[in-house]
Amino acid sequence: MEKAVVLLAHGSRVAQAVEKFREVVGKLRERFPFRLEEAFMVRANPNLKEALLRLYQEGYQEIAVFPVFLFEGLHLVHDIPEEIDQLKAQYPDLKITVYKPLGEKEQFIEFLAAVLANEL
Repeated sequence: MEKAVVLLAHGSRVAQAVEKFREVVGKLRERFPFRLEEAFMVRANPNLKEALLRLYQEGYQEIAVFPVFLFEGLHLVHDIPEEIDQLKAQYPDLKITVYKPLGEKEQFIEFLAAVLANEL
């Protein structure tokens, strides 16, 4: 089975923010042939563990997690690795790769520069 991807957002108490993220994920689904799911760290469902378990139970053994965060904070340094370590202990054949946050990617700097140039 092919690889699945989880786009991981923080979550929000503002329902419109959660729905906007779901819309973005929906638009991205239209562009890629692989399975693409959303997950949230807090305040929305599914959470990361729920999303990963659902994909695993559907037969996906290789899952990429793309945090839609700017920089490494508490969730990326502590919470996410802890959750993933627990899942890997339960499901040794599950391979999860967590990618760097957006703010550490050169493409993000270029994107932000283009937006600033356009807006100012």
